[in-house]
Amino acid sequence: MKREVNAAYFALIMAAIIVLAGGPINTAFGSSSYTFTKITAQDDLTNYGGAINDHDQIVGSYRDWDGAIWKVYGFLYSPSQGKLTTLDYPGAKWTAPSAINDNGQIIGGYLINWPFRSFVYSSGTFHSIDVPGARTTTVSGINNQGDIVGSYEDGNGKSHGFILRFILGQTVLLRTIDYPSAVETFAAHVNNQGDIVGYYVDKSNVYHGWITHHLSTEKFNTIDFPQAKYTAPSGINDKGQIIGQYSYNSTGFDHSCFMYSKGAFKPIKTAGDDGPSYCTSINNYGEVVGNYYKGDVSHGFLFAQGRFHTFHSYGNHVTTLYGINNHGDIAGVFDQTGFLATKNDES
Repeated sequence: MKREVNAAYFALIMAAIIVLAGGPINTAFGSSSYTFTKITAQDDLTNYGGAINDHDQIVGSYRDWDGAIWKVYGFLYSPSQGKLTTLDYPGAKWTAPSAINDNGQIIGGYLINWPFRSFVYSSGTFHSIDVPGARTTTVSGINNQGDIVGSYEDGNGKSHGFILRFILGQTVLLRTIDYPSAVETFAAHVNNQGDIVGYYVDKSNVYHGWITHHLSTEKFNTIDFPQAKYTAPSGINDKGQIIGQYSYNSTGFDHSCFMYSKGAFKPIKTAGDDGPSYCTSINNYGEVVGNYYKGDVSHGFLFAQGRFHTFHSYGNHVTTLYGINNHGDIAGVFDQTGFLATKNDES
C-alpha cells in the first residue's frame, strides 16, 4: 500500500496558476452557513490544494510551462494578506506542499531526479528531510511544535515510520517507528499532544491501525475496525479523536470512513455507498471533511454534530475537500478551481 503514502504528492502533480478572483458567495449546509471565496485557475489548468491552518492559510500546487516541461510549483495562499506566494524548491521540477501548521511551517515533497524527496519550509527557507540511509523519505504530518511524521523506505524497499523535530532551522530525528513484528509500518499524522497515528502490515497482508506517543519507544495501542482486514488511520485531533479508512478486504480500494473516539468506532455513512470514501481532516470539535464517490464523480462531505452533509460549492459541482480548521473553515477544490469556505458567525 505504498501508493497511499505517496498519493499526496501524485495528487498534486496536476495543478494550476492561481489568482484570487471573483466575489464571495454564501450558502448553507445543515445549521451552518459559509462564505465561499474562489482561488481560481488561469489557462484552464487544474488547481489542487493540500491543507489549511487556523489562520486560513492554504497550501497547494500549480503548474506552469517553462518552455520544455510542465513544472509544478507550490503555493501559499494567505487571505489576511490577500496574496499568493510561490514555493519553488531550488532546482526542482516539482514542489508539492502537503501540510501547514499554525506557525506557517510547511512540509511536502519535491522532485529533482527520481525519487521524490521531502522538505520543510520555514521563514522563507527550504530544508531537505532525509532519514539517514533511506531510499526515499515521505512526510505526512506536522504539529505546532514542529514535530514531523512520515515514512521512509530502507534499502530493501520496506517502509518504516519516523518522527523528527524541526528546531532552530535544523531537523533532528527523534526516532524511527516500527510496530512489533510488522512487515511494514507507516506513520500518518501527529497532533499537538505528540500522539502519532498510522498503520502497519502484518505477515498475512492485513492492515492494522495504531497509536503511540512521540516519547514512547515501545508502547502501541492497536486500532482495528471490527472484522475489517484494512484499517488505516489518517488523522488525529488534539482530543485524541481519530479518523481513517477501513475495508473488509486487504486491498483497501473499496474503503469507507470511520471516526474513533473514546474507544469506540463510528462509521461515517456517506451518500455514495456504491463507491469509496475518504476522510481527509478533523478539527478539535470533531468536525470531519472528506470525499466520496458516486459512480465516477467525487463529492465533498462535512460530518458535524453526528450528521452527514454533502458539501457542494458554487452549486452542484464536482467538489473535493482536503482540510478543515478549528474555526470550521474549509479548503477544497471544485471543477478545477480552489476555494476557501469561511464559516459564518452564527451568534
